[in-house]
Amino acid sequence: MVSHLQNVPLPLANHHRLFFLMLNSIYSFYWDVAKDWDLSLFSSTAERNNPEYPWGLRRHRFFVNNGLYYAAIIIDFLLRFTWSIKLSPHLDHLNEIEGGIFLLEILEVFRRWMWIFLRVETEWGRRSSLSFAQLC
Repeated sequence: MVSHLQNVPLPLANHHRLFFLMLNSIYSFYWDVAKDWDLSLFSSTAERNNPEYPWGLRRHRFFVNNGLYYAAIIIDFLLRFTWSIKLSPHLDHLNEIEGGIFLLEILEVFRRWMWIFLRVETEWGRRSSLSFAQLC
């Protein structure tokens, strides 16, 4: 089976690869924030600027500190791109550093750990608000 990229010059193939790596990371970040965590950061302006709850967050939040949500958004955005470092040929020197890949893997485990806490909290909030709405 012949790949259609075999005749593409290497720098052009790397640009395509980099483009799709970035697209994947950006879309995954969007999905985490908007769909999995149900935050209003990517919602309409009216919903995002709703005075009933902080900017970019949601109405039902169980963590008291709003800074936790903003920190999670920033950390998720940054760590969504770390896996692409392993795949970038121009950043191959990271593989030579003792513990470089191990550090990237630990950061990914931390990102997933943070993601699951916010995902469970979101689902708990959805189910709690539905139960509360049915009682009223």
